[in-house]
Amino acid sequence: MKQTIALVGVKRLYMTMLNRLISSIAELSLVRVYDTPADAIGLLSHPTDIIMIDIGDAEDPHVAFELVRKLHLMPYVLCIVCTMHTNDRVIRRSFEAGASGFIKLDSPYDEISQIFRVIVKRGAPVSDFVTKRLIAFMHGQENHSASNSTLEKNSTKIVNKACKMIDAYFVDPRTAAQQKMSEYLIRSLHISYGYLSALFHEEKGISLRDYVIRKKIEKVKMMMRDENLTLTKIANKLDYSSVAHLSSQFRKVVGINPSMYKSRMLVFGDAKEIQRKS
Repeated sequence: MKQTIALVGVKRLYMTMLNRLISSIAELSLVRVYDTPADAIGLLSHPTDIIMIDIGDAEDPHVAFELVRKLHLMPYVLCIVCTMHTNDRVIRRSFEAGASGFIKLDSPYDEISQIFRVIVKRGAPVSDFVTKRLIAFMHGQENHSASNSTLEKNSTKIVNKACKMIDAYFVDPRTAAQQKMSEYLIRSLHISYGYLSALFHEEKGISLRDYVIRKKIEKVKMMMRDENLTLTKIANKLDYSSVAHLSSQFRKVVGINPSMYKSRMLVFGDAKEIQRKS
C-alpha cells in the first residue's frame, strides 16, 4: 500500500527534484501540494502519511512552526522540514516543534535520494549536515572539537537509556496513563523527539516509531493471556484509538490478526500442557 505525501511551501526549483524522487519510489504517492503553510491548515483534519514543509521560505515562519507542532501530535504522521535555510536556530526550532526529520534541500541528490528511502521505512530522515550540527549542539561543541568516538559513545548511551525507558513505560501502566510516549521520553532525556529519533535510527537500524510499536505489540500479546481482558479493554489500556487500530497494527507486526493469534496461542498452550502431563 502506497504512503501518501504532501509538500508545503517548497520552491519550484526544488519541487521539480522532489517530484522526480517521489515518482521514482513505488511506495510513495504525491497527493497534495500547498503554496504556503497557511494554505495547508486543512492537513490537520485530513493528514497525509508524510508531510514535508519548507520552513525557510515561509512568509510567516511562526505559522509554519505551529503547523509542525500540531502535526507532531498526530500519530503515524511523519512531518519533515525541508529547506535551504539550515542555520542552527532553524534546525533547533524545527526539532523543538516536533519535526520527524530535517532535509537540507541543496544536499547532493544521492544523499536526498537515500533519505527518501529512510522515509519509506518510517525512519528519521536527517541530512548529514544537520546531524552534525545537532550532535555538536547537543554536546556543546560548536567548534566540533569533540572526537567522533566520544560522540558515538554518548549517542549509544542516550539510545540505550531510551530503550530501558520504553520497556519501563509498558511495564508500569500508571506511566502510560499519565503521559504519551513522546512526552515521557522528551521530559526524561531532555532532548527533542526528532533528535532522539535520528540517533535511534542511526544506532539501532530501526526507527524509534517502529521500535515502540513492536514493544507495544509485545505488551498486547502478554495481556491477551489474561482471559479477563478483552481486546477492547486492552486497546483502552494501551491508548489505542480503537480495536480496529490495534488489530491493524498487530497484523502488520505479527502477520496475523489478534483473534487468530489467540486461537493459535490456546492450541499450542493446550498441546504443551498435555505433553507436560504425559
